[in-house]
Amino acid sequence: AKRNSSASAALISKAESAWKAKTYKTARLRYGEALAADPLSYPAAMGLAKAWLASDKTANGKKNAFSNYKLACELRPSSVSTFLQAGQMAVSLGYNSSAVEIYSRALAANPASLDAIDGLIRALKKVGNPKTAQAYQIYRDTIPSPAKKK
Repeated sequence: AKRNSSASAALISKAESAWKAKTYKTARLRYGEALAADPLSYPAAMGLAKAWLASDKTANGKKNAFSNYKLACELRPSSVSTFLQAGQMAVSLGYNSSAVEIYSRALAANPASLDAIDGLIRALKKVGNPKTAQAYQIYRDTIPSPAKKK
């Protein structure tokens, strides 16, 4: 695919202005255009995911947001926060198997992320895999929580 990073950046700027003005549908359109201009733009994919959530509360809107969160995860595989957001979307849509995969990747990116471990444990229980969930619970119990550190 051809990339036009400068056009994408200009469209992202317009999308961010629309976002600040709380015109979420316009922001969604601009982020979509930015992603079309540069299919490898992480900021465009993340912005589009958030704009879908803000502008369309239907199941279709959530599915589109999830699709863009997954794309953002592919574009920036080291971003644990992106994986966590994608995992939460997967769970909210009932895509529990996808949530297991997403939280596993978040955990691979940061093995000490309590949010990733907790999400993975919950998702594993939802897909009917309590033994693996228990193994991760044991692993989680070995990691000191931030409040316990002194």
